[in-house]
Amino acid sequence: MAKEIEVIYERGVFKLLKKVDFPESAKMRIRIEPVKPKGLLKLAEELEQKQKEEGIELREDPLEILIRMRER
Repeated sequence: MAKEIEVIYERGVFKLLKKVDFPESAKMRIRIEPVKPKGLLKLAEELEQKQKEEGIELREDPLEILIRMRER
């Protein structure tokens, strides 16, 4: 019975993000994979990649642009 479980790594320990239902002291095998970012961070990474691929030169700081847009 394989299950996929998301965890966060903090202070040297993997912490479960949701409760799991396994017998106490059950021996398990885990496989660690980074989770792809979602939302605004993912969009920023995609834009950065496209900028590099197409050789686009940025004239303004994207963060400053986002801050100005948020103030509207």
